[in-house]
Amino acid sequence: MRVVTLFEALQRGTLGVELTFPAGVVPAPSTEHGFEFTGPRPEVGWCVFFRRGLALDLSDLESTSLERDVRRHTRHLFEVAFGRRELTPAQRDLGPRTRDPSWCPVIALERVSVDGGWALHVLHRIFYEPMREVLIGHLLVPTSSGVVETRWVTGTSTTGWRESTYVAKRHKELFGADGKIKFLTQAVFDDPDLDRHFPNHPLTVSRGARRWLDEGAHIRVLAAPADSSASIELAEGYRIRPPRRFGAPTSHPGPIGRPWTTLTRASYSVTDGVDRFHVLFERKPMKLLWSGTHRVLEGALRTLGRAIGTEAKLFGVHDELLDVGEDAGRPTVTGVVHGVSPSADVRIVAVGTLIHDHLLALFLETTASVPIDELRAELSACARTLERGP
Repeated sequence: MRVVTLFEALQRGTLGVELTFPAGVVPAPSTEHGFEFTGPRPEVGWCVFFRRGLALDLSDLESTSLERDVRRHTRHLFEVAFGRRELTPAQRDLGPRTRDPSWCPVIALERVSVDGGWALHVLHRIFYEPMREVLIGHLLVPTSSGVVETRWVTGTSTTGWRESTYVAKRHKELFGADGKIKFLTQAVFDDPDLDRHFPNHPLTVSRGARRWLDEGAHIRVLAAPADSSASIELAEGYRIRPPRRFGAPTSHPGPIGRPWTTLTRASYSVTDGVDRFHVLFERKPMKLLWSGTHRVLEGALRTLGRAIGTEAKLFGVHDELLDVGEDAGRPTVTGVVHGVSPSADVRIVAVGTLIHDHLLALFLETTASVPIDELRAELSACARTLERGP
């Protein structure tokens, strides 16, 4: 049986969204998960992806936390990309531009109305230094079955001319009597009004690519995402409410044969900046040894956390114990697993507790850009929503 390619599925609307690309777009060999194509400017790289089961909540209620996560995750990607390049000693000493806490790689972030639903547009830098500037644009469309992403990449090895030309033309107004230049934010150099003076700059080209897509493509959402606030049904009649913006749960055998539930939430891409929430509720009561309840909990949490890291194909997986105590009168252990993926430093914060001797283990997997204390607070709040139905 022939597999329906992603290009065909988008034309037919079988994934919950109908996406018709501008006239003349012919995809390179397409699979059921993605394809590439060439637009009117050959220097722009185009690709389209689909991630089944991924959730992207674009409701007004969640806009603040989504914006926060987009800025965090793109910043982390920028720093990882910088650190994994071959750098000179001077470049390493100078560090990435994100050493300035006021500087952010995000250029544009907006919720876009489309036929039948919403989409998210994000434009950000992944490299920005002498001899290398690369920008990535994303248009993400969430549906009931997952998220479709159209992505475009622009770049140049001739950097700094937009900025230096701007400064040179405004020399008198920018330099004070002491000869020092006034402070200029990144937004000054990225002003769209400057694009007409720099038609081949990667930022100008990227904005032009977005307009070409907007004007020539048609997006129609046929099946909008379901409510992302629904509770997760666990064993023994228990249910729990996940942290914000996570989508529908999926059950699977688990990395060590112990069934659990996983939920996801996207930020700016279907391949990067994706958080995962794992829930395990053991049907059988735990055997509490003479060594103590907390020690048994810690051992179970370490085993499960490392298994998640291994299943995610992380390198250098290691863990640490954060806290041992009680929460809502229940014995509780908190830990964190660290690892490295090709595009991120990953941390998995875990909270384990006992419900009538049944293990409840919660894991929040994200990039190292999110503070551990914040992840612990999310998981603790989630654990307190546990209730048993009638």
